[in-house]
Amino acid sequence: MLREHQPSYLRRARTHLHEAYARHFLHPHFDRVGHGTRVLNPWHVSVFGGPVSLGDHVCITATASKPVELAVWSSGNRPGQIRIGDFTMINPGLRMNAACAIELGKNTLLAPNVYITDADWHGVYDRAYSLGGVSPVTLEDNVWVGESAIICKGVHIGRNSVVGAGAVVTHSVPDNAIVAGNPARVIETLDGGARFVSRSDSMSDPERFYDEAARAQRALLAGNSLFGYLRYLLFPRRGD
Repeated sequence: MLREHQPSYLRRARTHLHEAYARHFLHPHFDRVGHGTRVLNPWHVSVFGGPVSLGDHVCITATASKPVELAVWSSGNRPGQIRIGDFTMINPGLRMNAACAIELGKNTLLAPNVYITDADWHGVYDRAYSLGGVSPVTLEDNVWVGESAIICKGVHIGRNSVVGAGAVVTHSVPDNAIVAGNPARVIETLDGGARFVSRSDSMSDPERFYDEAARAQRALLAGNSLFGYLRYLLFPRRGD
């Protein structure tokens, strides 16, 4: 597809459908859902156990082939939890499994297929009943995690740090660091005195941000018709 063929009113109707589905079927599974949270394809988001809480203006995108899974598996006297900070962006394929605590700070960016866990889920010797090693995971504010990265139990990632695509993070990461590899190691240190621009900066006025996005979308879809959209769906041709 070279361009979007859907009329703007159908796109708006789809957005309203996603919002209504999320409010009715998805939000009740969270301990808290912050103001301005948006979920694209909420029927592909699963929440198990709890508490799981979302901050303000969190954006979650899921797809049929890459669902988002947020699961808390508490054990005995060890209650688990997941806390996701304001302005976090979650992309398709995220899996987050907590036995004690996973906490994401503000402005966290999670690329597709990221896996975060605070437990081994099996003991080395007892593989039937033991959770194995369990230790909380914390990502400080403005952390960016690349595609298919794995963050393991006990890891603390400092402010502004970046985890490279495919990295396996088994040890804590300092502030302002870029890590990559398996096991991940620091490959570059960022200037901690520089100004970092985050999602909360671009959304300092959320209502204006969404209004401008809606205007841009209407302009992009201007001229699209229902007939043209149906023709594209039923009889696609080269150049569509």
